[in-house]
Parts: sequence; structure tokens; C-alpha cells
Amino acid sequence: ARNEAITSKKPVIFSGNLVRNQFWIKQDYKNETPKITSLVNPIRLDHFIEEGEDNFISDDEFTVTFFPQGNSSGGLIGININESKSSENYYAISIDPITGTTKIKQNT
Repeated sequence: ARNEAITSKKPVIFSGNLVRNQFWIKQDYKNETPKITSLVNPIRLDHFIEEGEDNFISDDEFTVTFFPQGNSSGGLIGININESKSSENYYAISIDPITGTTKIKQNT
């Protein structure tokens, strides 16, 4: 999404639905229906935390906007991978609001 925003010189929105376990990318300047990607078990979108907010979203939709300058609205996406009942792996995808870059961190 970040690269698309820089290349197109238009904002690009990454959205996710935590209940439906789906995500999609939308370019507002294009009147196209976004392609929705559904994640399957054992991978689950777990939660989203807005940048600079204490809002912990666990049952709704969230958005991260990537801007043409490379920056973003930022946030943190939590992902849970239940490979077996005895093992849970949590990953956090952190989106930097200044650079728009992402970092993945594993929390076991």
C-alpha cells in the first residue's frame, strides 16, 4: 500500500475487518471494488491499535492510510496464529506514521 501511494501520488487505504478476518487495499482515486483477502485458520487478525490512541479495536473494521510522501496514519495490527491448541504465536505489525514502513515482531 505504501509503495502504491508513493507511485500513484495518491493516498491508499489498507483496511481490515477483525470479525470476518479479511483485509483489502483501496485507492480512493479509482472507482474500483477492492479485492478482499480472507485469512484462514490458524491465522487470525486479532486486534488493531490506532497510532497515538489508546483505542484497542478487537471487533470492528480498521484502516491505515498511506500517503504519497511515504508517511501513514500508523498503527499496530495484532495477528494470532493458533497452530495447535497447546501453542499460540502472536505477531505485531507496527506501521510507522512518519516513514510508513512496517516492522513485524513475534511475541510467543
